[in-house]
Amino acid sequence: FVEAVACAAALGLLTGCNSAPSPEASSQPLPLPQVQASVFQRPFTPESGPLHVEGRHFYDAANQVWRWRGATQFLLFARYLNGEDISPQLDWLVDRGFNVLRVFGEVPGGFRAGEYGITNYERPFERPDFDTKLRAFFQLLADRGLRCEYTVLTYADAADIMRAHVQRVYDIAASHWNVFVEV
Repeated sequence: FVEAVACAAALGLLTGCNSAPSPEASSQPLPLPQVQASVFQRPFTPESGPLHVEGRHFYDAANQVWRWRGATQFLLFARYLNGEDISPQLDWLVDRGFNVLRVFGEVPGGFRAGEYGITNYERPFERPDFDTKLRAFFQLLADRGLRCEYTVLTYADAADIMRAHVQRVYDIAASHWNVFVEV
């Protein structure tokens, strides 16, 4: 934008100092300057494929040290689960070079998620569409070249419920190269 304004200002100065006849004196209209919009390029290549661990580092498929550039988006899956179009948020994150999004798989009642329009996120795994939506969410991030750190448990519940929920998320995440499961 700044470059476009500078170009327009320079063009104005050049036009003002030009000794060519004014448009009224010429029968041919002056050509309009062509200002090309800048295209924002992704700062890093999109994520793809599984990672592996050697010692204290993650490595990508090319055996290069992988760098975590994460953003906390605790309620992003809740927003997606409730039907919100999260594409603008994903675009913003990609444009700024983030490669991992940390999201909560649930939130306790005292989290005040209702202040953000999320009113049903204490036990989302009880929804009949939970599995389908979680798979689609992970795939949406993969399609954008993003990884997900999915925090399954954020508060204590009955042990059998927590165990079943963790297993369910593991089973879904296992088919996605882009998911870290945090327990």
